[in-house]
Amino acid sequence: VHKWRVTANNVYGIPGWCGGLWDNMKTFQGDCPISDAWCGGENGLLEWKFTTPSTCGPGAVEAAWWEATKNEFGAIVC
Repeated sequence: VHKWRVTANNVYGIPGWCGGLWDNMKTFQGDCPISDAWCGGENGLLEWKFTTPSTCGPGAVEAAWWEATKNEFGAIVC
């Protein structure tokens, strides 16, 4: 089991970014079924966290972040 947690600062429109992150994770749902999912935040601090089985590699999470944000709030390395 992998527990993922990504945070970013100075994020505007957090609900929209969260929607994009979840949409992009759907690409990997075969290897990365998600449980304990949450994304949100306030005052510009975005928090994205979820659990996947060990079949879900870091590349999937990094790719979903890139596709959703184009690294507007920085790149992630899982």
